[in-house]
Amino acid sequence: MPRVLILGFDGMDRELIDEFEDDLPNLKKIQSLSPKLRLTSTFPPDSETAWSSIYTGLNPAKHGVVHFIDPLEKSLMNQTKDADSELIRGNTFWDKASEGGKQVCIVLPHIGYPVWPVNGIMIGRSSVEDDVQTWSENILNDQDLNKLNTIKGFPGIGGIPHDEFIQKHKDLLDSTLKIGLSCYEKQEWDIFFIYSSILDVVPHFFWKYHDVEDPDYIKDNPFSSVLRDLYILHDKFIAQFLNRIDTETVLMVVSDHGHGRRPTKNININEILRQQGFLVEAEKRASSGIFEAFKCQAIEIISNHNLENIASKLLQRLPSVKKLCISSPSIDWKLTLAYVTDLSGIKSYPYGGISINRDIIKDDSIYEQTRENIIDLLSPEVTKSSGSSDPAILWVKKREEIYDGPFIEKYPDIVFELNEEYGIGNKIRCDVLERNALHAVVPGSHKRYNAVLLISNLNSPVVRTNVSLEDIAPTILSIIGLDYSDKIFDGNSIIAK
Repeated sequence: MPRVLILGFDGMDRELIDEFEDDLPNLKKIQSLSPKLRLTSTFPPDSETAWSSIYTGLNPAKHGVVHFIDPLEKSLMNQTKDADSELIRGNTFWDKASEGGKQVCIVLPHIGYPVWPVNGIMIGRSSVEDDVQTWSENILNDQDLNKLNTIKGFPGIGGIPHDEFIQKHKDLLDSTLKIGLSCYEKQEWDIFFIYSSILDVVPHFFWKYHDVEDPDYIKDNPFSSVLRDLYILHDKFIAQFLNRIDTETVLMVVSDHGHGRRPTKNININEILRQQGFLVEAEKRASSGIFEAFKCQAIEIISNHNLENIASKLLQRLPSVKKLCISSPSIDWKLTLAYVTDLSGIKSYPYGGISINRDIIKDDSIYEQTRENIIDLLSPEVTKSSGSSDPAILWVKKREEIYDGPFIEKYPDIVFELNEEYGIGNKIRCDVLERNALHAVVPGSHKRYNAVLLISNLNSPVVRTNVSLEDIAPTILSIIGLDYSDKIFDGNSIIAK
């Protein structure tokens, strides 16, 4: 019976593999042996949401690991609280394999902490504390697991020096490889999974040093080769496993999303909603006007002087200021019918949504009509505001049109995605189209359509080449002979029976 070796790389990008292919002989070899697959990430393509769909075969409205909160709030939360694995525990592909009597080894899965019982080995780590756990306890006492702890902090002023930040992540990759190989060689595993976050973490901060078309790119900067160097290291990481597998082992390389340039321009959706009468401005107060002006000036200073670390520490210590930064004090919440979700806050993304104020719109028929009215106006208004002949908005839908499940209410009432050139802003009484002032601080961003899926050593053809993250779990299980006839997944195996 075939076995599966899965190499999971957070943020590995299909276009960057193509760009660096001459330096990536092992990825190039796997590409030549793999079916030509196109993998699309979840909406939104956040790491926690996306990996949960990879693990469970469920859409986000089914597994529930999805957050439409302000990125600043999420960033600060991630520094103080681990992602809760409770929603996926017992429902992953390795849990299904364990129940089927298969031997599994799972190394550092994203949101795999605390660990839980499996039929084999599981290693999980905290993203907040220096703590690495194993199932079963003490099974790896001969290894220095402390070297697997995540790197805490960010590069820049008030944080970790850039060179040190890069080296720490290189060392982490090396430690992950050594312990991963030690586990892999213990026995023949039916499923072996190992994860690295480095191709997501580092490009968030170093994208502008790589991308010559980025408006903040500096010519002849000392970090221009950092992304290429990291891809080369991951290619060598892959080689160590590639050299150890036999013909009975299917090798899978997978990422949760791609990585590219963060939007350089914002479209202030709240201002469109205000102009169309769905959002009402609060009565002018001197204090709110002063604070909005201060916030805009502070953003410029943080961006121009790379002060995100200092700002982050201040906001952790001053929760009242953090709340003001995230909220929009200029909106009258008692009269506003619709507003852009908090996902579109201080750091902008091209994906987001609009929430309907059900405290005001209680009647279901009026609620549905309001959604339809906003959907009808949004696309032409956004495109008009962009000043481009190309559509600025890719799609806009009711939330039930993209997913179904018990957690669908975690999504805003209306969801949409812009062209990746544009981010979603939440300001009002301003130009609809603005420069993204914080692009320089975190210049890298997740790309939904650039995720990677490569599979080699398959003995059966694939039945389709367009793949969703929800298809991966049932595909893995079908390879090792565990086919589920009942519909327990949202995805389906792509392997021909």
